[in-house]
Amino acid sequence: MSWSERPGSESHSLLWDCDIKSISPDDNTLISIWKIDESLVELEKLSTDEIKIKNENKFKEHVATREAIKYCCEKLRVVYGKIIKDDSGKPALDTIKEGGISISHKFPYAVGMVNLKNKCGVGIERIDEKIKKVKDKFLNENEKKFSTQNNEITAIWSVKESSYKVEGDTIPLKEIFVRKVKNNLYESRIRERKYKVKTIEFEGHILSFTTWAIPCHVFLSLFQFFSYSFQVGQRNVLDFR
Repeated sequence: MSWSERPGSESHSLLWDCDIKSISPDDNTLISIWKIDESLVELEKLSTDEIKIKNENKFKEHVATREAIKYCCEKLRVVYGKIIKDDSGKPALDTIKEGGISISHKFPYAVGMVNLKNKCGVGIERIDEKIKKVKDKFLNENEKKFSTQNNEITAIWSVKESSYKVEGDTIPLKEIFVRKVKNNLYESRIRERKYKVKTIEFEGHILSFTTWAIPCHVFLSLFQFFSYSFQVGQRNVLDFR
């Protein structure tokens, strides 16, 4: 396994180039996805914080999400600083005043999102048969009409998660209303606000992401003209269409 020291990081954390994949919807936004296959010992070397998490996978997720945020900061050329909690209890970065961050994890994946201008939300969920047993807890009657398959139900769960995170308030999931606009594009409504939420299905998981205060027509333009891609390190690019 090759190690590389990441330039621009005050803590000089170490990353493995092959583990980080990224999506860049625009110049102010970056989402990084880390598939965790490192050992506990390797991840302990990355963390400079005292982490009181006994469960091994939870520990790995905690470290990897923070490293994913650091990766985004370096690519966006902003100082990482420190992850704190805002007034609503959401994770925030003390060096970003106007924008926001969001994290999500579903082992073995850890995801970090940074937006320099607006609040943002990201969610990742595993496609699992078991989700049908709990769908009545978060799907409303209209959503049940267009979500019968496991991947469709999981997509709505993920869309609600990312919308919930960008909103910030405690909201029952059934009070987040979702409709499918087209493949991989959803609209969620929370009270009087609407969000356009993009989804990507990969390796048995659903990733969703959205940004605060982007007008619908702008987000649709991004969907139509952007080729969202995973960038593995700085070398390989895979398109998701």
